Amino acid sequence: MRSVSARTRFADALGLRTPLMCAVMDGVSGGALAAAAARAGALGSIACAGMTDPERIKREVQIFRVESPAGSPLCLGFLEDKCLQHGNGDFAPILDAIGEHEPQFVQLYAPASDSLIAQIRRAFP
Repeated sequence: MRSVSARTRFADALGLRTPLMCAVMDGVSGGALAAAAARAGALGSIACAGMTDPERIKREVQIFRVESPAGSPLCLGFLEDKCLQHGNGDFAPILDAIGEHEPQFVQLYAPASDSLIAQIRRAFP
């Protein structure tokens, strides 16, 4: 079977063999699915929206790191008004998760606020 590689700026920027991103689906996209996507050469994504416990995010990221090829890029997805900060405007738990797990890509579900985006950009230039 012949291997096919499609080059895109997205794939090149993240070092992907396949210019695809695993969908960030709350309750479905955990470490194992993200690792499977990474093994296929795509961007693995972990949905953090329903994870109110930072330890759960840590466990899912650990699964990804163990089951994916070394150096595979990771996306963490957050739903600003549903996940860790419980809609109270304190984005520290999201920023802490990004800082601790160092994903190469962060996805924010609508309605991502300008304030959160600005805080992420300042904290992780």
